[in-house]
Amino acid sequence: MLLTATDSYALSGAVMAFATRAVLTGSVPPGVHLAAEVLDAEAAAATLRDDPLVGELTVS
Repeated sequence: MLLTATDSYALSGAVMAFATRAVLTGSVPPGVHLAAEVLDAEAAAATLRDDPLVGELTVS
């Protein structure tokens, strides 16, 4: 995966917002988890592609 962004701190915030939405909608089970284990990778990639902070997102 290649991801370029204009601001790494803001990008971290965008990922946190995505994770928070997943928790609030019930997509993530209760407890402590690693994001890579419980978040929908395709949905995360689609969300990041649409974010104005992301210059490029390539998954191969």
